[in-house]
Amino acid sequence: GSHHLTKEKMEQAFATITRYVSFARAREAEHILITATSAVREATNKDYFLARVKELTDVTVETLSGIEEARLIALAVTSAMNLNGRRALIIDIGGGSTEFIITDGSKPSFLNSMRLGAVRLAEAYKLSDPVKKKELIQLRKYLFSALAHTAQEVQNIGYDIVIGTSGTILNLVNLAAQSREDSASPEKGFNPFSQQCSVTELKEVNDKLAKITEKERTRFPGLDPKRADIIVAGGQLLEAILTAVGTKEIITCDWSLREGVLLNFVEQLGHNFHVDLGEISLDEKALDIKGKTILSIARRYEYQPTHAHQVAKLAGMVFDKLHCWHSLTQDDRVLLQYAAILHDIGYHISHVGHHKHAYYLIQHSEIPGFSTKEIAIIANVVRFHRGTKPSRQACFRRLNKIDRTRVEQMSALLRLADGLDRTHRSLVEDLQIEIQGKALQINVVAKEGGELEIWYTNQNLSYFEEVFHKKISINLIADLSLAKAF
Repeated sequence: GSHHLTKEKMEQAFATITRYVSFARAREAEHILITATSAVREATNKDYFLARVKELTDVTVETLSGIEEARLIALAVTSAMNLNGRRALIIDIGGGSTEFIITDGSKPSFLNSMRLGAVRLAEAYKLSDPVKKKELIQLRKYLFSALAHTAQEVQNIGYDIVIGTSGTILNLVNLAAQSREDSASPEKGFNPFSQQCSVTELKEVNDKLAKITEKERTRFPGLDPKRADIIVAGGQLLEAILTAVGTKEIITCDWSLREGVLLNFVEQLGHNFHVDLGEISLDEKALDIKGKTILSIARRYEYQPTHAHQVAKLAGMVFDKLHCWHSLTQDDRVLLQYAAILHDIGYHISHVGHHKHAYYLIQHSEIPGFSTKEIAIIANVVRFHRGTKPSRQACFRRLNKIDRTRVEQMSALLRLADGLDRTHRSLVEDLQIEIQGKALQINVVAKEGGELEIWYTNQNLSYFEEVFHKKISINLIADLSLAKAF
């Protein structure tokens, strides 16, 4: 569960981060990426930590969800290694979590993140020094129980090879390979930075490490001294995973999360245009990972495509035409359209309070491609697309002040767009804005029968007026030739 980042650990992190940011700026880096994983993600004082990093460096930290971490690891491994059409089970043991991915090099067929890491395990079990046999038996029992469900899912899907990434696994496999008299060459078709070992060899290394003291482990040939305190827990975890999924050997890959973050960033730089989700017959091949994920979730919860895409189209239109009134960015426009696509998925659970159900589904769905902050913003915009305005609700209070303003403005725009398709018949075709001082008139170009849209939207303008401090009126122009004369 959650934990508290100590002052000492935070100060170390601040010093390291500021040093790296200074290096990057000295070399005139145009983009600086800082990402955080489970240690920050689950910390009770993460808001202070993130705000302090921003204050010290003027760089916003991206907190990755467990699922996004898994997706980025898969991206790195499949870019670095040629799977030759084989299905790989990728395992990444971190400090606070372990990621499991099954992929053949294209889209992953399984992504899972467990709150089970080498540091977390070492801290929870506080093993004796050296470790007692009884403690090891208890630890193994716990691991097999904790891994049972995930191992079963992995076996049901199936895999051809197992690849391990990150420090703990690389170090353990390296120790096992080193203890072999004749170190076998990497499997054919794999890069030379890949090593392999059998479960039997890993067992032998684990037995040796468990029998000696932590001080002796710091001098153990080939073991990173900084891992001496967690390597026993990490080794037992890896052995338990490999046994539970039923494999005999593991191959390593030097590339992992860090490379995945960079590859993803480069991919997004080359894909910096966003397909407008206001088109119902859009070319899905042109969508990036985020767009594909949003559509996948919408379909999972049986969204109404005609209404959702019309609201996305209107939301984009309102956003563009009122750009001088709001303080939102083009990235926010994309998030607003994502929220528009998902705004009614709560109907999958119940009509009553569907906006609250939609918030829950978004906040608790596995959403690859998004940071936890982006997910929280989309979920909040959907939560407040109807009903009470955001104020004291816990989900809203958890956001920082800037993000609360973004949610208020985006949810006000979404309410307006949703109201303009009240009958779900896609009658509105265009909007024309007339600004008269502090007043705003929206002339709606619509097909015949758009009166209900106008009446309903006019009845529900108070939240919009409150957010933007403007008086607003909405008029219908049914005749398209008249609209062109404006």
